[in-house]
Amino acid sequence: METICPLESNHSMIDLNDTPLSKIWKQIKTIDHHGINIPLLSIHTKNSCGCGEIYDLIPFIKYLQQIGFDTIQLLPLNDSGFDPSPYNALSSLAINPIYMSLSELPDVDEPDLQRQIRSMQKLTKLKRVPYQKIYRKKMAFLRLLFQKAKPTLHSPDFIAFIQENSWLTNYGIFKVIKEKYPNQMPSDLMEPSKSILKKLAIVYEKEILFHSYVQYLLFTQLSLVKQVAEKHQVFIKGDIPILISLDSVEVWSEKYLFDTHFEAGAPPDMFKTKAQVWGFPIFNWKAMQEDNYNFWKRRLQFASNFYHIYRIDHVIGFFRIFAIPRGESAETGYFIPRDPKAIISIGKYHLEQLISFSNMLPIAEDLGSVPKGMQNCLESLGICGTRVFRWEKDTTKENLPFIMPSDYTPISMTSVSTHDSQTLTEYFKRHRVDAEKYVKLQGFKYSKKLNAHLRKQLLLQSHQTPSIFHINLLQEYLAMFKELSWKDAKDDRINVPGKVLARNWVYRYKRNIETISSHKELKELFLEIKSSSCNKPR
Repeated sequence: METICPLESNHSMIDLNDTPLSKIWKQIKTIDHHGINIPLLSIHTKNSCGCGEIYDLIPFIKYLQQIGFDTIQLLPLNDSGFDPSPYNALSSLAINPIYMSLSELPDVDEPDLQRQIRSMQKLTKLKRVPYQKIYRKKMAFLRLLFQKAKPTLHSPDFIAFIQENSWLTNYGIFKVIKEKYPNQMPSDLMEPSKSILKKLAIVYEKEILFHSYVQYLLFTQLSLVKQVAEKHQVFIKGDIPILISLDSVEVWSEKYLFDTHFEAGAPPDMFKTKAQVWGFPIFNWKAMQEDNYNFWKRRLQFASNFYHIYRIDHVIGFFRIFAIPRGESAETGYFIPRDPKAIISIGKYHLEQLISFSNMLPIAEDLGSVPKGMQNCLESLGICGTRVFRWEKDTTKENLPFIMPSDYTPISMTSVSTHDSQTLTEYFKRHRVDAEKYVKLQGFKYSKKLNAHLRKQLLLQSHQTPSIFHINLLQEYLAMFKELSWKDAKDDRINVPGKVLARNWVYRYKRNIETISSHKELKELFLEIKSSSCNKPR
């Protein structure tokens, strides 16, 4: 029987054979995994209709195999309606129709549909993704296509899809109501009973069928991409947001699972000087437990159709959540549970349930104010944490010196930035004192402006830490070449947390996948990174 070699972590040995994830680790293996993090919305090919689409991942998967990388990390793909933020989903299950690869759908040869495709393809040339415009155009396109969909609607695969995904009914009803009442839902529909939902399912049968049809097409495309990834020995890492929008189908139809009297947020810490209010309702964990964690079970099992690995967003929230009474200022917030002695056991129990629900490997986003003992708990479960060098500091020391990357635990993922952070270029520009300390500590030659040589050293280092996973945003590599990245480094940032900005979540790569994959020097950089790392069983 295959076993996993024990890994040295913080001067102790972690035996993954003794963790709940041992079977999954035997499939993933504890060799070095090198990957690239991309928002699907941001990539594009010559066939893309205004934004990145599901089948755009296929040439990227093939490119990864060529450079010896084996992991693609994505942002959440859930339907968020007209909000471009993938973390403000109106469904924990439904896929965002904006990602549909339109030109690859059946029955799109009709001249009018072809004209619409060409019109949307022109929008891909814009610097930022015109999210709302594309969302509207794609939904209108899919409604026209639905009129020709009778063969699909009567196919055994579609019928089986509906039967296996009972959530489609409430999702379809919710979408119809949102379309009919975009500003304010009628009071008699705000908290629907089971009987009302049954009546609405009859009234809106055709509309529910349309939304189920759209989800079926998206499911089919994403499932195929996973098959292609497996053929090319590439893992797909999805992203499962811990929270969901107050204006979502689950909060609307299963309100008992949430405590809407509170809003989740974050207290001040080493990353931010002010507390934040996120607006999401917190969970009613007691109700979740009484319901056998069905919310999480169906969520992870559905996601396993598309992903091999998943990011547990804000894993701290499973241990404790910073809760703010709804409508109050962030300063009034406090942690729930309030008893610090209960935090670790509660979080461990929640995560043990999640682990049992799928064959995917979880990787935790454990950045922020981390409760004492949490990271040891994650390791005991076999869950990797996340290591971003600029935030890896020893909080027991007054001047917060950086922890050496060579001391990172193997049960982790190393990255130089995140979708919520400044890119390396901006970090060096805005945090010069911090950046200088880190660079000199590593024995690198400091430069006030991040030059190509120093950037390369930092990227190489991020792939040489003891971490099992090494995954960076694509733009961190593209920034090595002027022709592949935006002139202003701010334009390479995906999101600025805590601020409502028009440029948040609508980032687009300057060049398409065809140009990126044919760039000789970029490919040589990736091959050098791969060959310089120690890629062997641990």
